[in-house]
Amino acid sequence: MAPRPCDSPSGYPQIRHVHDRSPVIIPKDRFAEWLDPDLTDKNDVQHLLDSLPEPTLTPRIVSTRV
Repeated sequence: MAPRPCDSPSGYPQIRHVHDRSPVIIPKDRFAEWLDPDLTDKNDVQHLLDSLPEPTLTPRIVSTRV
């Protein structure tokens, strides 16, 4: 799959203290939209990203072996 031309989201508030950028978290019910090979226009991709709900994230301390 080709990379999507879009702005990376700034860090989600729950984990902003860990990192100021975040991966895009696509809900399962939106996978088809995200994986649509016809979704190539940057504005359409950005619209999809902007319409995604903010995920529920919980930071966890893990071993340095991770």
